[in-house]
Amino acid sequence: MPENTVIFNQGIRRQFLCHIFRQGSGIRKGPSGVEINLSELGRGEDFGEMALLSGEPGRHVETLEETRLIIIPKVFFLNILQDLRTFPWPS
Repeated sequence: MPENTVIFNQGIRRQFLCHIFRQGSGIRKGPSGVEINLSELGRGEDFGEMALLSGEPGRHVETLEETRLIIIPKVFFLNILQDLRTFPWPS
């Protein structure tokens, strides 16, 4: 995704989460139209999962630099969580 690309608009319910595969300086999270960075994320980090799980609208998220994301649809993410619950973890 190019620099300054909006990934999520504030107040919209999420249908997917993102994993940062490769990027320059980060992803900006904060209120839409306000120049406040609540956090900057980098390679290997995820975002959107809390809004996805809670069903609550999330914050504005945009790229600061050219960024490559892995998009994980909600249904796929929920299937992974279900599989983890039934995985035979060692005691």
